[in-house]
Amino acid sequence: MGFDDHGLAQELKLFTENDGDIYRQQTQPILKNLATKAARGIYKHEGGAKLFMYLTETGAKKCAKKFGGPGAEKTWHEMFPINIRRVVADEWATEFEVEYKNGSYESMLPKKYQAAEVEKQQKAQDARLAAMGWYVGQRVSMHPATDAFMMGDRYGDVVKVGKTKISVKMDRSGKTRLVSPENLEHV
Repeated sequence: MGFDDHGLAQELKLFTENDGDIYRQQTQPILKNLATKAARGIYKHEGGAKLFMYLTETGAKKCAKKFGGPGAEKTWHEMFPINIRRVVADEWATEFEVEYKNGSYESMLPKKYQAAEVEKQQKAQDARLAAMGWYVGQRVSMHPATDAFMMGDRYGDVVKVGKTKISVKMDRSGKTRLVSPENLEHV
């Protein structure tokens, strides 16, 4: 792909990305479809590139109609040859994969897949904290230097393990306290 081809590919890509009608009518449904496929574990790069080819075709037609002069609707495929459209579609597919891994499309997922994603992240977090020695259901005691210990709330069960704090349901008061791991001891 030469310098002119690269510029033409960038022009097509930017025009298509910045057109509000195309984004709302075609880009969002494609992204939602691909995000769902990725959440289900059936996403393939080739399939994503194929869907984005439809998007490049729409963008090429609209761009040619807007800037191509008279008769441009018939020559859109000459203005943006197939190799240019394939490059743009492949770039979009690659960008989608990177953004999906970063969690950018989680809000587009149907609820049943969002829950699976949240559950998967929770399991990963539980595994990380279990490796540090804290897990849900574990019996713990408060450190003697804490106010809860001094007021008689000495023992409890871990009900949630966060990134920096651990929620403990205390035996005596029934309260759930948010505690730093350094203020807890294993029983």
